[in-house]
Formats: sequence, structure tokens, C-alpha cells
Amino acid sequence: MLPDFLLARRQGPFQDKVLLVRLDAIGDYVLFRNFIPLISRHYGLKMALCGNSAWRSLAESFDAGLVENFIWVDRNRMAGDPGYRKSRLAEITSKGYRALVHPTFSRDLLADFIVRAVGAKEKTGSVGDATNTGAFKKWLTDSFYSRLLPASGKVLFEFYRNREFVEALTGKKAGLKKPTLDVSKIRFSSGAEKGKFVVLFPGATDAMRRWSPQKFAKLATRMGKRHGLGIVVAGSAGDAALARQVSEGAPGARVIDATGKTSLPELARLIHDSALLVSNDTSAVHLAAAVGTKVACISNRNYPGRFVPYPRDVFNGMRTVYPGGRIADAREFAGLPVGDCKRSFLDVNAITVEQVEAAVESLLSAR
Repeated sequence: MLPDFLLARRQGPFQDKVLLVRLDAIGDYVLFRNFIPLISRHYGLKMALCGNSAWRSLAESFDAGLVENFIWVDRNRMAGDPGYRKSRLAEITSKGYRALVHPTFSRDLLADFIVRAVGAKEKTGSVGDATNTGAFKKWLTDSFYSRLLPASGKVLFEFYRNREFVEALTGKKAGLKKPTLDVSKIRFSSGAEKGKFVVLFPGATDAMRRWSPQKFAKLATRMGKRHGLGIVVAGSAGDAALARQVSEGAPGARVIDATGKTSLPELARLIHDSALLVSNDTSAVHLAAAVGTKVACISNRNYPGRFVPYPRDVFNGMRTVYPGGRIADAREFAGLPVGDCKRSFLDVNAITVEQVEAAVESLLSAR
């Protein structure tokens, strides 16, 4: 529960600027960031961004030319550290804005209460859904906005959902077909030869979405033997134990441990330079799609059709494997009621090494 002072309206000195609020996860930002120029052009004003500090390096590396100033929020500290919360809120509300835009479809209470606190002449959000709030709290927080833009009640891939919002905001066709990320100026090398290695990403925030490191290790061994590919294990510093288990379980493979050694831009460059990414259903798969690297995504069917599988016309280089070994197709979810897109409790480890290997082989053979 957030403290009562977050409900208070605040207004610092007015500035003729737009505040973009986006506090969701890394993958959400990758699927949204290409729309920022369209929002900026629509208002014709300078832009500030209140964002999740988890993707700070990504935004500051690729989008600093579009955003005049960033205000970063550590979501965990915002919830648990009163001193941090007070200082962040003071910065966020130190200025008033011509307009505030919060594009997230599944809003949450933290972002909504920040929207409530900020002084802005116009506050625009999405009518969205109640996935992260529940119906009553969504009804309450809807009143924090000057207007809520309409959204389809059908399941939409998240890139399409962002496009839907921006087109409703601007009244113009967006024209964007897929997320992109230009990593040509990012310098990073793991020591593996470009195009001759596979990136394994065994981490995921939710333990229910983590395929076992022992299975990653078996897959690494088989790819090394069959294709002569090196293996680079990537992830955050918190994934070091998983990386160690992958390395120890694949003694015959050439494994390089890059966990905790890359920023997000460097991770994107690493994935770009690889032959293939094999990853749990997490941010890495969206980075791969944005840089154009083929990816085998191992998913427990979480929020199907929204984040994975990718529609083929957005990115045709992804194979999403569900429990039971089925390769998912985005078309099976298109047109379903948005309420059917739910969190999954299926066991991701019901997926076998052989089933992921089949997806890998289909991708590598297509080179």
C-alpha cells in the first residue's frame, strides 16, 4: 500500500514540456521506444521521461536525443524506502507540465499515483485493463486522468498495442512495423568470434519462467558438438549461480560467462553479434528481435499473444516453445478477448531439451 501523501496533487513551476511516464519492465520499453519520436512530434514540445531505472542505460544510450531530461525510479526502493520515495516524488513533482502521457495498457498503482501527484494541464492514459490493479482500484485511478484513450478489447501483441495508443493520441497512422535498436556504435566483445557463438540467457525474474540450468547445459553441449559453436552465458550479476551451473554441466563445451559484465546496450550488441539466442521468456528475447538475431524462446505460456510469440510480420526469426513442445503461433491468440491473456502457472520445465533443440535446429538451418 502506498502512503497517503502520494495521493496529493502537487504543482511546481510550470514548464512548457511533455512528461512521458513509463515504469514497466525492460521488454516493455523495447517494444515502446520507437514510438517516442511520434509523441514528441505530435506535441511539438520538449520531452521529459519518468522511467524505470532497470532500463536506464538503454534509454540514455539510445534515446537521449529525444528526451531532454530523465527522472529515474527504482520500483523496489520506491515501495520499501520512505526516504528514497520522498526524494523521488519531490523531484518528479518539482515542475508542472503542459501534458503528461502514460501509454501503459496494464497500468499499476505506483505509476498511477505518480500521475496523480504530478501537476499537468492534460493527463492522457489508456483505458487499459485491470490486470495489475483489480477492477475497483482501476475504477478509482481512472479518475486521475483528463482522458483515457480507447483500446481494443481483444488480445494484441504489445508492439501493436503501443501503436494503437499512439495512433489514438496523434490521430495519425504510425507506420512503424517492428521494434528496432541500432547497436552499430556500441562496443562490446565477449571474446567469442562474431557469428560463431550462441548466447544462452538462463535467468528470469519469475522463477516459474526459468528453464533449468542443467537443461541449458545439455543443450549447450549438443550445440557445441553438432555445430561447433561457442557458448556465451549472459544475464545480470544475480544470474551468476545459474551461469556457473550451466558451465559446470557442459564440460565439453566452450563456455564464456558474461553474466553481470554487460550493460543493456552491451547485451544488445552481444546478442546482435551472435548466431542465435536461447532464452527464457524475458527481456533478452525482445532485445534479440529488435537487433534482428534469431531466438529460441522457452515460455511457460505467460500472457500468451501479448509478449510472445511474435507475429511473423513483426519478426520471423523467433520460435517460442510451450510446455509439451508445441511451437506457438501468434495467430492462434489474435481476436481472443483480452481477459483470456492471463498469467500462466504451467511448468516451464515440462519442456524437454529435445524440444528446444528442435526449435534451435530449425532456426540454424534457416541461415
